[in-house]
Amino acid sequence: MANQNSRRLHVDAPDGGWGWMIVIATAIVQSVCGGLTQSLSPLFIAFRRYFDSSAEATSWILSALFFCVCLAQILGSLLANRVGHRITVVISGVVCSLGFLISSFAVNVPYLIGTFGVITGVGIAIGMAPAHAMNALYFERKFPIANSIVFIGSGLTIFVLPLLLQVFVDKYGWRGAVLLLSAISAHVIVAGSLLRPLPLRSPVGPSTGKCDHRDRELEDDETKPPKSKSRKEPCLSCRSCYVLKTYIQFSLSVIIFLFAIMGIYGTAVHFQSFAVYKHVASTQTAAWLVSIFGVSSLIGRLAIGIPLYFKVLSATTALIVSLLIMGMILLIPQLTDSFAGFVVLAVTLGTCSGVTLSLSGICTREYLGADKVIYGVPILYAGMGIGSMAGPPFAGWIYDITGVYDYSFYMLGCSFLLAGFVTVAGKYVEQRRKRVTKKKLSYTVDKYVENEMFVEDKGVQTHSYEFAENSL
Repeated sequence: MANQNSRRLHVDAPDGGWGWMIVIATAIVQSVCGGLTQSLSPLFIAFRRYFDSSAEATSWILSALFFCVCLAQILGSLLANRVGHRITVVISGVVCSLGFLISSFAVNVPYLIGTFGVITGVGIAIGMAPAHAMNALYFERKFPIANSIVFIGSGLTIFVLPLLLQVFVDKYGWRGAVLLLSAISAHVIVAGSLLRPLPLRSPVGPSTGKCDHRDRELEDDETKPPKSKSRKEPCLSCRSCYVLKTYIQFSLSVIIFLFAIMGIYGTAVHFQSFAVYKHVASTQTAAWLVSIFGVSSLIGRLAIGIPLYFKVLSATTALIVSLLIMGMILLIPQLTDSFAGFVVLAVTLGTCSGVTLSLSGICTREYLGADKVIYGVPILYAGMGIGSMAGPPFAGWIYDITGVYDYSFYMLGCSFLLAGFVTVAGKYVEQRRKRVTKKKLSYTVDKYVENEMFVEDKGVQTHSYEFAENSL
C-alpha cells in the first residue's frame, strides 16, 4: 500500500477546461495579494499626515507588509502540502481580511507595523504560492498565456485601487478606507474555493483492480530486466552538474529579482509623493499617475505573454530590456519637471514593471519545472521580500537626510541597472557555456563515430554514439 501511495501522480496538464476557472481564481488572488501591495500610496500619505511621522518611519509600515508578503510564502507552501491548496488560499483570505480589520483601530505607527504590516502580510503571503502552483499544474503549452492573464488581475488593481483609495480616504478617512480593504480582501476566500485540485491516477483502479494503460507502462518499465552493460548510462557527476547548474540559474534569478523589486516597490510607494514634491500635481491629481502606472503594468503583463508563447522573444532577453529601460529612464531629471514628463515616466515604469513581475513565475517554472513551482515561488519571493523591505525605507531615508526626492529615485534607477547588468552577465556566461559544450559534443561524437566505423569493419556491434551523448 505504501508503495502504491508513493507512486500516485497527477494527470497530465489539461491546458484548458476547468483550468480557465483556475486562471480566473488565481487572477483574483493575484489582484488582491499582489496588486494591492503596489496601490497603497494614498494610505502612505494619509498615515504620514495623521501620525505626523517621517517618510522613513511611515515607510516601515508598507515595507513590513511587502517583506511578510514575500518572505512568509514558504508558510503557504508548507500549509498547502499539509491541508491542500484550496484550504490554504481560503485561510489566506480570512487572515488578510482580519488583518485589515484590526488595523482600522490603530493608534500609532508601531501598531500599524504589527497589524497592517505583519498580520495582513502573512495573510496575503500564504495564498499566493498555492494559487500559482495550481495554475502551473493545469497548464503546460499555454502556460505563458495563462500566466499573463493571471497577472492582469494585479494590473487592474493597480489601475483602479489608488483612485478608489483616494476617494475612500477623502470621504471616510484612512480608517474607513482600511475597513473597505478588509471587505475587498475577503474575495480571496471565494477565489480559493474555485481551486479544484487535479485528479490523481493510481497504479491500481479503485473498483476494477486493473491497471490504467499508462500506469501499466510504468510498471512494465520497473519490471523490465536491466539493460545491457554495453550501453552506458549518464554518470552521476553529469547529473549532479546539471542539478547544480539549474539551481545556480535559479539562485541568480533570485538575486536579480531582489534588486528589481527594490526599485519597483520603492517607486510604487514614493511615486505619488514625488509628484507632489515636484509641484506638478496635487495629491488628488497625483493619484491618477499611480493609476496610469497600473494600467501600463496591466498592458505589460498581458503583452509579454504573446511573444513568449510564439517563441519570438526569450524570457531572459525580455527581462534584460525591461530592467535596463527602467534604470535609464529614472536617471533622466528632465522628465520630472512637468506633469507630462511624469506621465511618460508612469507609462514606461508601469509597462516594464509589469513585464518584470510577469516573468518571475515563468523563470521559476523554466528553471525548476512545474512540479517544483510550489517550492520555488516562496524562495523567489523571499528574495523579493528583502528587496521590497529595503527599497521604500532606503528611498525615504535618502529623502529625509537630503530633503531632495530626486536622489531617492536616482538610487532606485541604479537598483534597476544593477539587476539588468547581472542578468546580462548571466546570459553571457550561459551562452558561452553552451558554445563550449556544443564544441565538446561535436568533437566527442566525431571521435566515437570513427571508432564505430573501425569496430564495425570487424563485425562488432557497439553503442558508441549513445555513449558520446551520455558522457556529456
